[in-house]
Amino acid sequence: MQINYLDTVSSVLNMMKQPDSACKNIDMHRTCYTTLFKHLMEKSIPFSVDAALDWLEIKKQEISYETCSQYRNALFRLEHYLLFGDIESPFCRSEDSFFCRSGMSESFFRLTYELEKYYAANQNPSYYHTYSVATKEFFKLATSLGITEPEAVTIDTLIEYWNTYCKSCGSPDRCQNAVCAMTALMKYLHLRGDVPECYQLVLLGGNAEILPGMKLPKTGAAFHPSVPLEHKAEEYLDALDDWKYTESSKAVYRNDFTWYFMFLELNRLEHSAETVALWIDILPDCPNQSKASNSVSAHRSHTIKMFEKYLQGTMESNMTADPKRASDHLPPWKRNPNNRNRRQDNMNSNEKNTALYEKMAAEQDTFRDWLKSQSPEEVLNHAYEYTVREDIVMAMEELELSDNQAQALLDSPSPLADVYRHFEKLETGYMDVIRESIEERANEMHKAKEEQRAAPIYPHSAAYASEHGEMAQY
Repeated sequence: MQINYLDTVSSVLNMMKQPDSACKNIDMHRTCYTTLFKHLMEKSIPFSVDAALDWLEIKKQEISYETCSQYRNALFRLEHYLLFGDIESPFCRSEDSFFCRSGMSESFFRLTYELEKYYAANQNPSYYHTYSVATKEFFKLATSLGITEPEAVTIDTLIEYWNTYCKSCGSPDRCQNAVCAMTALMKYLHLRGDVPECYQLVLLGGNAEILPGMKLPKTGAAFHPSVPLEHKAEEYLDALDDWKYTESSKAVYRNDFTWYFMFLELNRLEHSAETVALWIDILPDCPNQSKASNSVSAHRSHTIKMFEKYLQGTMESNMTADPKRASDHLPPWKRNPNNRNRRQDNMNSNEKNTALYEKMAAEQDTFRDWLKSQSPEEVLNHAYEYTVREDIVMAMEELELSDNQAQALLDSPSPLADVYRHFEKLETGYMDVIRESIEERANEMHKAKEEQRAAPIYPHSAAYASEHGEMAQY
């Protein structure tokens, strides 16, 4: 203890003496270390930072608050040197800042410093301070569950964090902060190669409430089974470029992959034809594909089935010779919107809905191509029309019209334009919603200012409040 402790103290003090060191209060540090050393020798206590903090707890009854704060900072710098080999530590505000009192594994504790540097260099430096509380709570929870390394984090860990921390935040804003903190953390851990990319979306949009329903009674033992598939999925999406798929369509498929990959991670299953069958059966709103073929679960299962064929090398191209449009892969009677001689009598309702969606999508392709060739002023003139038409096509992707309704629109040379013109004439409550949003936000901001004015001002510093257990008042 004597050699180790004295050598460590000597190294810290020598670093403080360097010209480029920002730590100048050497005398107070030396006094702290010397007094601690005498205490440990008298009590025959081996040196540890835990023992040093126990000594400081006793010592603060005899010294001033300012001296106690400086002693605590000296011990914090000592621990930082033992962990990182340098003394570039921030000001220590409380014992929770120490690794030995943090409740985290050493890997997670080191990661907090790594994140701070990452956000400062590559993101917004304020992100670390915005997310630090929620992030540290996650590290504490993971450590308490026996997870000591970032690569050992699983979807179950994130769901447990949602249930124990996010739900107890007390306000929607704090809960949202925790969700954003985890999204940012999982993004960084994915960049490090610790977790799969799909982990970034586990807590978004209430997904953590849906995922437990996708857990099978019997799970596997695969570790991060989606990781080898991520690159293959991107290759598959790149292949769709050859078939002139739009970016919006690829975004839908990418979301389908995310859900499938989360399913694999949750159940620790390797990808296989059997796994695809399990995935399709467990889809919440379309078990065994008994519903319409254009439902959300139907297109999700279709995406994964096509991906399985792609991996097996059996997916056939749906391109025709020299395609120029996204709709060129359609049969001739679908590709020509003005062909009234096409046969549709033998189509069922689902097929007509699909044909109508494809016809509207092709019509929007034509409109988009025309819009690209216009001047910026003309593009702005049609911005609202373009957005509404996009929404109509998106709605049609999941809408289930009756046989007669679908046929009536199919008979139109331009069903998308017809629907848009009808929508344009409707009296909607859109402007009422805008006005209400302005008024409600103004009221919220006014109320927040009034509450801030009414709140009593805490007379002491944050360090004082932390030391005396008055952070709530601060």
